[in-house]
Amino acid sequence: MSVDLVLLILTAVVVLVAVVGLSAPMQRRRVERRIGRMQDPAEGTLEVTAASAFVATGGAQNASYSLSGVLHVGGLAPTRVELKGVATSTKWPQPGDALPVTADRRLPTEVVIHWNRVPTRKQRARMLAADRARQEGAAATGEPPAAGTDEQRPDGPAPAGGAGPPSSDHAGKSPSTER
Repeated sequence: MSVDLVLLILTAVVVLVAVVGLSAPMQRRRVERRIGRMQDPAEGTLEVTAASAFVATGGAQNASYSLSGVLHVGGLAPTRVELKGVATSTKWPQPGDALPVTADRRLPTEVVIHWNRVPTRKQRARMLAADRARQEGAAATGEPPAAGTDEQRPDGPAPAGGAGPPSSDHAGKSPSTER
């Protein structure tokens, strides 16, 4: 087999993995390993303050992002971080998003974003519409907003993906993000 043929096959495999992605079990294991390597992992949120624009090439649904934000994790002062990784267009990070994360309190630049807990833009629009309808209904009847709405939350709006157990999403690129 010629060297050119081997390089062609390896390139095809790399492209296939990049386009199709890793299988879910592999992704889960990768995230679990990343979190397992953290010295002092804790769940929290990442408040996105700036994010790159989605630039897809060739109709791709995923692209590389870079974002800046403030990490909010119990036992750690709010910490400014900058992350790079890969995300899908439907869950692309936007300023104002509160992304669910696991971060290492000893090394706050080690962050895993739990993309499986982040709703798509379409899901978010539906949730926002439902919240507004509830608020308008409550305002019309003079009743206080329903429990669980943003007005009733002592800490403001809920994280983009809500609360829940550690994710089984796949790990991303640097520094420690998962898609």
